[in-house]
Amino acid sequence: KGGPQRFAVLTDLHLLDVQSTGIVGRAVNAINNDPTINFVAVLGDLTSHGSLREMNLARQALARLDAPFLCIPGPHDISVGAEYGYEFFRRAFKKPQWKENMGGWIFIGLDTSGGSDSSLVWLDDQLAHLDRERPIVLFCHHPLGPNSGSERLANASEVLARFQQHNLRLVASGHAHRNQEEEFDGILFVTTVCCSTTQENNDGTQEKGFRVFTLNDT
Repeated sequence: KGGPQRFAVLTDLHLLDVQSTGIVGRAVNAINNDPTINFVAVLGDLTSHGSLREMNLARQALARLDAPFLCIPGPHDISVGAEYGYEFFRRAFKKPQWKENMGGWIFIGLDTSGGSDSSLVWLDDQLAHLDRERPIVLFCHHPLGPNSGSERLANASEVLARFQQHNLRLVASGHAHRNQEEEFDGILFVTTVCCSTTQENNDGTQEKGFRVFTLNDT
């Protein structure tokens, strides 16, 4: 058994300039004031246009986190005019997909923006080597929940089918710029509002910020 895991989710920063980093700085301060948070997952659309300047602003703002952090890209993080789409994202944050083992849990960051076929090949490879009993948290930019509406990932059913023989417990996502929770087939699907001053929530609510999850013993 692993101990409780606590992590924060930040998503949809849509950074544009130095002024727009203010809300992220306040979120970082709040997260740093909670020493029980083990790590932070940043779920895409860190930038407005995927430019190197915006990506560096995101990297500098997130570097102030005391806890380790991991990022996945969103469609706004694909760099137009770069040699390849994730060139600037990779410079700032290394890999766009990752798997981590912490406290008995498996945490997977899946890129749902840069080409679903290659992401599914990568996911299949990761799952092939996992203990099927281990509980899994999946992070992705686009929602996978059945009631996510038009913002739901186009091939969400294909992604979820990969986990039928595994112990997927939670899917955390952004993209929809709203808070939503639903449970389906024993999986909790959670979407979090944006942490941005350059974008609004899609449901008209004013709340901005981040979400903290606590995972009990496995």
